[in-house]
Amino acid sequence: MRLNNAKQLAEKSVVIQTACGPIETLIEGEGPAVLVVHGALGGYDRASVYSYPEAGFKFICPSRPGYLRTPLEVGRTAEEQADALAALLDALNIEKAALLACSAGGPISVQFCLRHPDRIWALVMGSAINEPLSPLHGLMHPVAKALFGWDWLTWFGVNRIVLYALRPNLGLQTRRDAEKQEKVRDMLRSMYPTSLRRDGFLNDVEQFQKAPCTHLEEVHVPTLVIHGTADRVVPYPQGERSAALIPGAEFLTVPGGTHLGFISHYELIYPALKAFLEVYQPEESCPERIAEPEKIGSYSG
Repeated sequence: MRLNNAKQLAEKSVVIQTACGPIETLIEGEGPAVLVVHGALGGYDRASVYSYPEAGFKFICPSRPGYLRTPLEVGRTAEEQADALAALLDALNIEKAALLACSAGGPISVQFCLRHPDRIWALVMGSAINEPLSPLHGLMHPVAKALFGWDWLTWFGVNRIVLYALRPNLGLQTRRDAEKQEKVRDMLRSMYPTSLRRDGFLNDVEQFQKAPCTHLEEVHVPTLVIHGTADRVVPYPQGERSAALIPGAEFLTVPGGTHLGFISHYELIYPALKAFLEVYQPEESCPERIAEPEKIGSYSG
């Protein structure tokens, strides 16, 4: 599998100056805006795995603080990162967006709903965190701190053989579908180079061990919760909790879905996601101006 390098990553994205600092972004598709809030060990390329521009929406895929070319100083806490996303919408001249929260993007998206309720028209919680993870996840911090500077370790370990050994049901669910296989490859590529994602990942582990998604009952926006029953990264009961506490939330259970259910169960999730967004999309799209690339910042290993 050909993995991304720093130059390739920089060629595909732009760095947009916002009131909170520079935010690296990829924009795909046309239509009402959908802001993808990626999970841990990602970047704009991870967000793009969950982007469906063919659905008739403009998917905005930023690298969260500490990932790739978005400095960690843009925002460490969920509250600060929510404010940074609002600043990104300002810089793009977008009044409102839907949020697609993936995994560790859950607490940030909930904070966005609480702090900027006039800027969001729908929320999708996909395998999203809303409580601290098990104590075992805390061990990731010292391990990542010691190893994530060594990109060759990721090069050695990031492949489908290892992934399917850890998640054999995922292999069975995707092996006969070439498009799903390519999505799995894209997801794995979005972990590399790890040295460019280390600061964001370490911050995620620190923040979300102590700052769960509280005040879910105060989220008053149309919400779709999607969660797989076989998710061992963010357990299924967390999806049940989001659906139970967010007023009026719809809940799509993905039978046998792992943390990569958006890939393995695309044929179930995509139609539901598209239909949900179409129901709640703004009647008239706001005029939008896509920012020009800023020649600032660079990758460094």
